[in-house]
Amino acid sequence: MRVDGAPITITATELRLLLAMARAPGRVFRRDELARLALGDDFEGLDRTIDAHIKNLRRKVGADAIATVFGIGYKLVA
Repeated sequence: MRVDGAPITITATELRLLLAMARAPGRVFRRDELARLALGDDFEGLDRTIDAHIKNLRRKVGADAIATVFGIGYKLVA
């Protein structure tokens, strides 16, 4: 994957999160919904796990690419 022409390395979970949000840019996804889409129905961890992955994605693809919708979740900025 490349951002501004430079190669970046992302994890499989980060890729699944990015793909889920890219299928509906601008749509707000709840943490539990992103956890299910990226980690599967059997995931029983904390919803803050998604926060950590989003933080890492923002660092890699740009902080402005993913917006926080307070009290709800995250969206990919269209």
